[in-house]
Amino acid sequence: MTRQKNPGPVRRELVGDNAPSVRPGDDPAMLGSATLRPLNPVEARSYQTFVLTYTVGKLGLDDTGGIRVAFRFISDAGKPQIDDPRAENYVTASCTGGGTITLSVDRNGGLRPWKLIVTARLNGGYLSEGEEITIVFGDTRDGSAGMLIQTFAEEGYEFRVMADVQATGNFYPLDQQFSVPVIAGPAHRWRAVLPSLCRPGETFRLGLKAEDVWGNPTPQVAGRVRFEPTLPV
Repeated sequence: MTRQKNPGPVRRELVGDNAPSVRPGDDPAMLGSATLRPLNPVEARSYQTFVLTYTVGKLGLDDTGGIRVAFRFISDAGKPQIDDPRAENYVTASCTGGGTITLSVDRNGGLRPWKLIVTARLNGGYLSEGEEITIVFGDTRDGSAGMLIQTFAEEGYEFRVMADVQATGNFYPLDQQFSVPVIAGPAHRWRAVLPSLCRPGETFRLGLKAEDVWGNPTPQVAGRVRFEPTLPV
C-alpha cells in the first residue's frame, strides 16, 4: 500500500479572515440606515431615553446578523445594562419581521476609545429591506429612571452605529452617526476668576463665572451682581 504524500499546508490566500472579501460593497444603501431621537440638548447628570431605529437596506439582514452601537469607554455616563428593567440605564430591543433580537453589552468589546459595545443580534429569522430593529436606551416602561447622562458638558455624546447584514461578524459603520449635546444645568455657585500674581498698580481683569452643581460654566442664571471692593478700584 502506497502512502500519499503530504500536500503541505493550505495556501494562505484560501483560508483565514473573511474580510474584506465579504464586504457588501460601497453603496450605503446595502447596509441600511438609522435614526436617533431625540437629538436635542440634554442636561448634565439628567436621566434620558433615546430610541435608535435601524432600517434594513437592500441586502436584507441575515440570521445571526445585527447592529452594534459603540460608546466611548472613558466617561462617567451610565453604562447600558440588560438585566434589571427597574434599574437605571436599562436597554431593550425589538424588530419587525421574522426572528427575535438578542441584546448583549460588552464593556471591552471594541477598538479604543469605542470599547463600550451594545449589540442587537437577530436570531431565528431574516429581515427584508425596509424592516426595522429598534433599540431603546433608558427604557422606562418597567420602572427604570432612564439613561444617566455624564456630569461634564460637551458638544456631543456620541452613538457610533454599525451593521453586520451578512452575519459574517464584520460590522461596518453606517452613513448616519449621532451625537447629543450635553449642556450645563442651573447655576449652583459663583466663582471669581482673578490672576494669581499682580504687581501694584498693574491692570488686571476680574471674571465672574456661574457654575452648575458639577462645575460646568452655565448660562442658566438670572439676577444682578453688586461689587463692593475694600480698596479703590
